[in-house]
Amino acid sequence: MTRPQAAAFYAGHVVLSALLLALLVPFGEWPLRVPFDYRGDGVVHAALVKGIAEEGPLRLTRIGAPFGADIVDWPMGMWLPLGVTSALVRITGHPGTAMNLYWLLSIVLTGVSATWVLRRLGLGSAPAFVFGLLYAFLPYAFYRNTSHFGTMYPLVPLVALLALRVAGTAPEELDRQERWVTLGACFAQGLSYVYYAFFACILLTGAGLLAWLRTRRLRLPRLAATGVLLLVLGSAIPLVPSFAYWHRHGRNERLAYKTVADAEIYGLKLRHLLTPIPDHPIGLFRAVSARIDEAGFPYENENTTTRLGSIGSLGLLCLLGYALARTAGALGPDPEIGSAATLSVTALLVAQVGGLGSIFNAFVTPDIRGYNRISVFIAFLSLYAAARLLSRGLARLPARAAPAWLERVFLASLCAFGVMDQVPREYLATVRSDTAPQFAEDESFVALLEGRLPARAMVFQLPHATIPLDLASRPPMMSYDPGRAYVSSRSLRWSWGSVVGRTGDWQTQTSKMSPAAMARRLVFAGFSGIWIDRWGYPEPGPRGWSALESALAATAGGPVAASSGGRYSFVGLDALRGRVEAELGHHAFEAARAEVLADRVLYPRWREGCSDEQGDVQAPSRVCGASAWAILKNDDRRERRFVLQGQLRAFRSGRLSLAVDGARDEVEVGERPVPYRRELAIAGSRRARIDLAFDGACENTRAAATRCVEIADMKAIPADADETDSR
Repeated sequence: MTRPQAAAFYAGHVVLSALLLALLVPFGEWPLRVPFDYRGDGVVHAALVKGIAEEGPLRLTRIGAPFGADIVDWPMGMWLPLGVTSALVRITGHPGTAMNLYWLLSIVLTGVSATWVLRRLGLGSAPAFVFGLLYAFLPYAFYRNTSHFGTMYPLVPLVALLALRVAGTAPEELDRQERWVTLGACFAQGLSYVYYAFFACILLTGAGLLAWLRTRRLRLPRLAATGVLLLVLGSAIPLVPSFAYWHRHGRNERLAYKTVADAEIYGLKLRHLLTPIPDHPIGLFRAVSARIDEAGFPYENENTTTRLGSIGSLGLLCLLGYALARTAGALGPDPEIGSAATLSVTALLVAQVGGLGSIFNAFVTPDIRGYNRISVFIAFLSLYAAARLLSRGLARLPARAAPAWLERVFLASLCAFGVMDQVPREYLATVRSDTAPQFAEDESFVALLEGRLPARAMVFQLPHATIPLDLASRPPMMSYDPGRAYVSSRSLRWSWGSVVGRTGDWQTQTSKMSPAAMARRLVFAGFSGIWIDRWGYPEPGPRGWSALESALAATAGGPVAASSGGRYSFVGLDALRGRVEAELGHHAFEAARAEVLADRVLYPRWREGCSDEQGDVQAPSRVCGASAWAILKNDDRRERRFVLQGQLRAFRSGRLSLAVDGARDEVEVGERPVPYRRELAIAGSRRARIDLAFDGACENTRAAATRCVEIADMKAIPADADETDSR
């Protein structure tokens, strides 16, 4: 094939892929800036792409307010996809558009790279064209979608080619161009997605060992080692800024949230590889999928996205059958199919539930837990085997029985069936129709607030959720939904996005306060309002969103604004800020602001026996029964000394006992407030318990709970006024 012919060949592949995407992807009436999959991880990824495009990859100031978010503390890798999408954000002006374009372009490029590799492996132009396109249109690509745009796999065929060459399909002298392309792909894969880099290292290591056992020469093992080195180097480079940050601030232990057992939960299942897509256009295939789904197998999660399609499934079964027959001595060596079979078996042994990957996680690190994602390597090997076997079969047919035009018709029909068989169109349409309309409500309400508030004004969001772990969101609210506001915002700062284990504890503590205390703290911190996602609160009841809004509006002294669809509401804090500053005076207000933002003060978290905070915003109080308890948590890694202080009074005279971390104080209390003070030390990352017991008479009415004592403005301030917060 001459260069002009090759250019026309691959251009045709690009055009056909683009046409198929235009036909299959449900663009609908929604604009391109609406991500195709705007749920869960899709929201946080859109927010990160937007933030990195605006402010760089280290620190974002428009999320995690009031402190910002040091996202360098969360080493995601993915420098290549994040760099490309960030550039697309600057070009298109919106993260949703950038992610959609990246996803679409990745599918097209995957088809081109797979086709090029299949041609290098000796397949004819027509089979390579068809099977390269089928690889690009795997169900995995559409299930992962823009929600996991980093899992796109245009480099995987190039890395798989290197593994195949080393394992047994290498010519005597490797082509120089191919060597540079595949090794360059290894480095780029390291910069792209660490999971695929890890899987590639496993396959290259296995291929290198196999090559040495077969040849007793180091030429191919050295090539494999070079690929592994480049994969590791590409994966290590994005960690450099994070290591520098950890050297200055210490490791964030809260980010070690992955467990060894996760390898079992998110492991690969052979059953999923062979199962048809649930919304298959052919009834028989749908019935097979439904029968398997109805079985109720445990741990069905993202591993269900690894389906290969019918053609890929046949290819995988052929590889496994060859491996068994070869072991039994029924078949001789096959340099083309044999290496693919060996690599497929290696991948299955590592990634299967209960496989070698779980042992690796137990003894090395649990950071790689989604072993099901190795399916993109298995899929390429399976489709390569199917293409190779089909080509052999067609070549053995007599020329009269299979003229060239008939072969092309057969391959075209196979391609049409494969695309129909693999693309979950109903799923795509459902996801699009479920998530896109909500995007319009997000944009319109954010635009309304940005018209009312000055640029860079801070908005506190309820419920509060952190990254990379969202432990607060509950259905119908989805994980990372608070990030939707920032994605649609142009000028405001948002409390969502604080990194768990760092400044996220400030927002978490604030969100757990009573409405009056919360509003007071937010005013001192400089927030202009509170955004409430009503989906995050149950109804009806005292903890529902309507009660929360009413309490906040009563404290703030202003109306509640609601979004067009009724999901969101907003309570402004400017009027409250004016009142508080007028009552305290400017200097006292600024001093209180500095104290709140320093976040050196600890507030007891009352677990049992006391009411929510009440009273005015300057001196909130709690009413407690005859017994109650609370905790003070020191989130620093070092020991800190505090003075616990507050005002105590009883509705009827009596003796109040306060046990603070082992030390006990007896205080005579009556109707007039009595000051309380106790010094204590709290070890790093530990809690101190406060137990309260009152031996006097209490008020007990039908309309209210037992009222014994009132605790006003209790807090633990640093014992040393010059103490510097470690954060």
